[in-house]
Amino acid sequence: MIKHDGGKGDYQELALPMLGIWNSLVKKEAEATWVFLGWEGVEAKRKGIALNTFKPEDYGVQYGYSPLLVAHPDSLSSKPDMVRAFLSATAQGFEFAAAHPEAAADQFLDAVNKVYASTPLPEPLDRDMVKEAQVWDDFLDWLSANGLLTTKVQSRAPSSDKSTSLDGLRQGDVGEVIPREAIFSNSLFTNDFLPKS
Repeated sequence: MIKHDGGKGDYQELALPMLGIWNSLVKKEAEATWVFLGWEGVEAKRKGIALNTFKPEDYGVQYGYSPLLVAHPDSLSSKPDMVRAFLSATAQGFEFAAAHPEAAADQFLDAVNKVYASTPLPEPLDRDMVKEAQVWDDFLDWLSANGLLTTKVQSRAPSSDKSTSLDGLRQGDVGEVIPREAIFSNSLFTNDFLPKS
């Protein structure tokens, strides 16, 4: 993002504990971090914290879908009715929230406050549960074009053959390049279990 905007890309990245990243920004121990506007963005608004936000796609970084509902392939093949029922209930919840945002927010906040009085209320998630292959293709194309479609991934606890640290990735410890044509976007998602509209 920095390079795309004309900067050199020289910066110091801190490997903070995952759940401490947001607090580091709030305490001014860090200048920037990745946040989810539907979570930390809402918390910032509720606490009166002004954020300068930058969308990755505005800076040449292709992005896929987020958040996602993820299931193991074995669950999809062995428990398809359960997966369909879960997604149907999830869709009904989204539809109710879209049609009755105040009531949905009140119900959610009441339930959360019973357990966690300080937990912020997230904004409604993406109402469209259907995922499109083109979004995945664009993301995979971007990863490939930028040398990021490789056999190694970043990990805070790297193993020598499958993962490496962020510094390791920067130094070229990326494993083997995966040819773009070897990954088909339709192998990454399915809409088959969504409720019929």
